[in-house]
Amino acid sequence: MGVLQCVTRKRPLGKSVPSAQNDAGKGVEMEKCLTTLDLVSLGVGSCCGAGMYLTAGIIAAQKAGPGGILSIVLAGLGSVLTGVHYAELAGICPHTSGSAYMYTYVTVGELSAFVIGWGLIVEYVIGTAAASVALSETFHSITEHTISNFIHTCTSAVGLPSIDVIAALVCLLLMWLLATGVKMSARFNNILNCINFIIWAIFVGASLYLGSSSNWSEHGGFLPFGPLGVLSAIPTAFYAFIGFDGLSTTGAECISPIKSIPVSIVLSIFINIVIFVMVVMGLTFSLPYNSLPADTAMLDVFAIIGYPVLKYFMAVGAVSGLFAATFGSLFPLPRVLQAMAQDGLIFRYFATVCPKRHTALRATIVSGLVAAFLAAFINLSLLIELVLIGTLVAYVIVTYSTLIVRYVDLQTGRSNQQSSVSHPIPLNLLSVREGVNGVGLKRKASDTNINSSDMKDCENHTNVSRQSSSHSDSCIMVYENGVVNSGFHDGETHCTRRDSSSSLSKRHDETGDLQENTYVFKVGPEKGSQSSPYNSPVIKPTAVKKKKCLSDLCCVTVYLGQNMYIYLLLMYITLFLISGTLSNCYSQLEKRNLAVIIILILLTVMFTVMAVILMFIPQVKRSREGFHAPLVPLTTVFTAGINIYLMTSLHWMTWILFSLWMTIGLLIYIFYGTRNSQLNVDLGQDMDVWDEDTGSTEDFDLQVDTAVEREPLL
Repeated sequence: MGVLQCVTRKRPLGKSVPSAQNDAGKGVEMEKCLTTLDLVSLGVGSCCGAGMYLTAGIIAAQKAGPGGILSIVLAGLGSVLTGVHYAELAGICPHTSGSAYMYTYVTVGELSAFVIGWGLIVEYVIGTAAASVALSETFHSITEHTISNFIHTCTSAVGLPSIDVIAALVCLLLMWLLATGVKMSARFNNILNCINFIIWAIFVGASLYLGSSSNWSEHGGFLPFGPLGVLSAIPTAFYAFIGFDGLSTTGAECISPIKSIPVSIVLSIFINIVIFVMVVMGLTFSLPYNSLPADTAMLDVFAIIGYPVLKYFMAVGAVSGLFAATFGSLFPLPRVLQAMAQDGLIFRYFATVCPKRHTALRATIVSGLVAAFLAAFINLSLLIELVLIGTLVAYVIVTYSTLIVRYVDLQTGRSNQQSSVSHPIPLNLLSVREGVNGVGLKRKASDTNINSSDMKDCENHTNVSRQSSSHSDSCIMVYENGVVNSGFHDGETHCTRRDSSSSLSKRHDETGDLQENTYVFKVGPEKGSQSSPYNSPVIKPTAVKKKKCLSDLCCVTVYLGQNMYIYLLLMYITLFLISGTLSNCYSQLEKRNLAVIIILILLTVMFTVMAVILMFIPQVKRSREGFHAPLVPLTTVFTAGINIYLMTSLHWMTWILFSLWMTIGLLIYIFYGTRNSQLNVDLGQDMDVWDEDTGSTEDFDLQVDTAVEREPLL
């Protein structure tokens, strides 16, 4: 298998995920027990902890003041746009636990899926460690550092470095909780969120009662940092919403994933927007923004204004909220590990499922131990941006995958125009045999896609067609959506389209010769061939005359529709260059550097033209089952632009660390994943192809004896 074919092979959409194995080699399924309410609670809890007790204070005190409300709303709307794309792909792949990894595997290819999965691993493990450290700092603040000083004294006495014991214990406790079962874990998370909601309600009521509107009119007003302060706070506010993507890893454990996952993703983001807006409003209403402690604003605000009793209520909420946030970060990690291990891209050791608890036991234990080690010994200030870059890479690929779903039929691998206009019978579904004037189509007895009435009609009208057509043009058969249909070849001949039927298959099943017959369809103008059991299948031309040439725009869209992967990749590269120029050359733009301005204008014009052309390319029609993102491709391109801009705004050291992490992952993929992948099959082996009529897969013989040259249809 070639390198390009290996890294771009995709998981068939209709292929079920293999069952995980226990130590005895028996298939074990994850327990399906999560409801929509459980998923909403998980999505809210994974964001609320750090968002309420850390991010909101930083935005209000240092970034935008009361105007941070606008920053949170804008960042929340950006998260909603990303969330609806997750929701659509969750409907495409509902029964999976790989999140963006699985979506990419189905739509883009294996190497891209591995990159996403490997990035999600670093996102979740560092996010878990960071949340546990934040929880530890909150606990030490409540106890006035009594416990932390005691631990530091003990470790120094035995010559050990400073260890964050509380953070490590939190990770180990959550590891044990996740290993006991998803039902118990969900209940624990719901309890934490209930406590956090009560504390949030107390905070909002107390801040409105004890606060003053003068804090919004004085001290610089509602926008003390100006509109630029609102814009500069958006990336920080965006960080508060990270965590909702973990809901897409619950497909294997959700009772109704095709409905629950999309609803919970969108609903949890909207709930978090309301919560964060009310927190920023309460903080800036209680105290002037420049008097708030940035790191512990919600915890200490009432103590500052003379109500220290309320601090202990806020402390209970902070502990429960940060506990839920740590749980939300650790929860999806073993599920991504298990999904990648099941597919053979990383070590299959992690694919084992406990038959008693129905959890990915090994993946959970390893995840908890690694997170505990990072929380205890590593300074996370250098690694915290890796959480953001891993998340943003996944967000960008999800938008790309959504466009692939809209413009490429995943079951046939072709765009809408390839199916309806110009794509002949794909060679990977034929056994091609060189003949006098045609190619042979060898089919098995299970195939029911050829219409006998089409063939009979071809027989009846063969002579009429030859006499009436001065060009002696012949009909070719177009393979569309699993059905061999009649199409047109060239000139003025037009072949009518027929519906699929199983009558031909049934007729030959009765005679018992279908498996051995080879049907030859004429593709050339030669006459008198006897190589087919049927006469040349030429359908009587209709009165409809093919236009001399399509419009230039239509010709362009037809060509681009046949190369959607490359076209969309070029669009995203152009968007990346535009975002990189804006984020890293802004000072040059202010100085009116002519070279930078010209480059930016050219890139913008190029991207605009490509985006406009994309709107004219017809999308693939799908069933209405599941969630559909609105206004695609406009919302998709806009969402991708936001996420790419945030990516290019990160520090260069973050990119270096991310590249090192990716290098380690690529070595694992090259030396292990490429050989042990579930899709690593020989070219001569039968391939499973999805049959829409039966809802199952059929084996087609993939033997290519000779190459057949075809003239372009346009």
